Amino acid sequence: MSPYEHNLIITGDVLRTWRKQAGMTQTEAAQSINIKTRRTINNWERGFSSPSHNHVIALAKKYGTYKQLLELL
Repeated sequence: MSPYEHNLIITGDVLRTWRKQAGMTQTEAAQSINIKTRRTINNWERGFSSPSHNHVIALAKKYGTYKQLLELL
């Protein structure tokens, strides 16, 4: 089953943990998925806004946590 078929909600804490485990800065994470500024990543991690499903999947792939993402579904 594809992640697109689920109500995919990942908390900012999870995104932050995955990013730090990958050794990436917010700027690097943003650039890796073609987001213009690190502020967007910061807002997602702080819970001020939520990433789209596509962005969550893209980040999980960049962070090397795609398998963990699938396990959450």
